[in-house]
Amino acid sequence: VVLVRNTFFWKVDPEGTQLPYLNELILPVVSDDNVRLLRFINEETDIYGPVPEDLPVLQQRSAEGIRLIVGTQAGTTGDNFFAFNQDAADPNLRRLFRDVRFRQAMSHALDRQTIIDIFRNGLAEARFGPGMGASFWFGVQDDLNFPRKDFNLAEAQRLLGELDLADGDGDGILEFGASYPNPGAPVEFELIVPEGSRVLISEADFWAQDLESLGVRANLNPISFNALVGRLIGSRPAEYEAVRISIGGGGDPNFSADVYASGGPLHFYKFSDATGGAVPDHQRRRLFDRPSVTAGDARLQIVAEIQGRLAERAPLIWIANGVGLLSFREDRLGNFAGISLDATVIFSEILFRKDL
Repeated sequence: VVLVRNTFFWKVDPEGTQLPYLNELILPVVSDDNVRLLRFINEETDIYGPVPEDLPVLQQRSAEGIRLIVGTQAGTTGDNFFAFNQDAADPNLRRLFRDVRFRQAMSHALDRQTIIDIFRNGLAEARFGPGMGASFWFGVQDDLNFPRKDFNLAEAQRLLGELDLADGDGDGILEFGASYPNPGAPVEFELIVPEGSRVLISEADFWAQDLESLGVRANLNPISFNALVGRLIGSRPAEYEAVRISIGGGGDPNFSADVYASGGPLHFYKFSDATGGAVPDHQRRRLFDRPSVTAGDARLQIVAEIQGRLAERAPLIWIANGVGLLSFREDRLGNFAGISLDATVIFSEILFRKDL
């Protein structure tokens, strides 16, 4: 993606020089984390949004002009989660995924803090529902009545025990009981994840191991990002069983209605909600119509209700919100600001090259 200088832009700097300074801004589309890091280290790019495990490598290269920004007091606003397709083609899985007890069990089976410690260098906070990190004005989960589903394999096992699932053949994997359309089939599903993301693949594999201990088998399948998106939103119903993915933006429910509102174009975990049939109670109230036209304490109450209902019903299994991480070449780039890649575009008119 190439952004070209607007020669008619109205802004000027204090000396009267017309902005922007740069003639163009090039945004390479690279889905593989390893390739993106290598391109940055090899001076092919000037700005890089690292994953937490990159930090030691980048810190060691500070003498080479690389500056690393760690926004420990500024959380990110995107949503990181596992999702189950409640419209799955397999009738056993479709019924299972629509049962809130199953999704709550899956949330209890997610060891968020260990994931944060191992795969994110501790630079994140556990999330049990949608929303921004605690550093934002309405991000504190306790203030918004979040039902926490802390890591508890015993509770997860108890909930699974209510779902007519049993290990009848003793192989360690549960089978569907007589109340399901295809009794005797093993409780297993495909878990797709973007193939270029080291963190997402590691987190999915870690979770799958705990699920296996409960008798639930998640078959990890890394696929290209484009293929993954196609399976999530390319058809109605969606063509996947489970997914590990992150969605940028978010935070304020008004920015996330595409995902959480029943008729949203990104409501990929249950597109059938848009048809009006078998819509759960928490999706029936038209809460998403109101935050954008409501202010003050009344708005905060609506936000709290939206987030609390979603957290309780667990349509998604939220994981964590990381802190802002960004690195750039301070020997070549001037006037850089921000802790997210979005800042590259937001402040693009004041960026300049020091080495030109």
